[in-house]
Amino acid sequence: MGLKTLHRALLIVCAGVVLAAMVAVMPATATTGGLQLTVSRKVPAAQAASTKLYVYPPTAHPYGHSYTQWAVHFFQWWAAIPASQNPWLDKSGAHCAQGQSGPVWYLLNGIVNGTTVRACTVPAGKALIIDDGLGECSTVEGNGTTFQVLRACVKSYGPATKAYVTVDGVRITNVVTSYQFWTPLYTFNYPAGSIFSTPNGKQVPGSGTSKSVGEVWMVILAPLGVGQHTVELYTNDPHLKWVGDVTYHLTVRG
Repeated sequence: MGLKTLHRALLIVCAGVVLAAMVAVMPATATTGGLQLTVSRKVPAAQAASTKLYVYPPTAHPYGHSYTQWAVHFFQWWAAIPASQNPWLDKSGAHCAQGQSGPVWYLLNGIVNGTTVRACTVPAGKALIIDDGLGECSTVEGNGTTFQVLRACVKSYGPATKAYVTVDGVRITNVVTSYQFWTPLYTFNYPAGSIFSTPNGKQVPGSGTSKSVGEVWMVILAPLGVGQHTVELYTNDPHLKWVGDVTYHLTVRG
């Protein structure tokens, strides 16, 4: 090898070393359907999958359903669980697996006003549908029978002014502006001891079927990697004087 060739080879090797060092300290960027989420590489090994965080955009059809269709499925799942086991009222995460099936797993904010910490184990390969605030009005609660009346009832709650979801330190901030969904008029089944109450505050007796309209702020995440993850759901609704701040310590188990 001549001196000029050797010199050129050394320059190439040195440049490669410098470039590798630069890449090693650069943050990873994950494309999230219009959102560019920057995820630091300086995370525990168990959270390495967070560098591949993907949020389905509002116009997507994950697993064959639109966000609006998933919102209906979400409300139907939520309504079918008795109050005593409903994850919406759960303060510890003990009931996070209630009624969960199919390719998605629902994570709820909840009715608890203030800070809540929940622990939850999720099977690997499950997409996460994250509810960061909801409102609904139904016939069984005495709110009306038509789409127009039930929707007006939901609107009377007033909108959330601030909501975000944070996954392993990465914050999704446009939940209120981009991820608000209204359902059409839909039908749900409710069990005995349901989460629903009449206008006088008494629990709806027995079980049955009802019509409803719902509004939800939610994002759908592609499955997270096996290991430990932290998900925070924050919502502020000044009209209801309600702030929900829920942290999930998720274990994704293969």
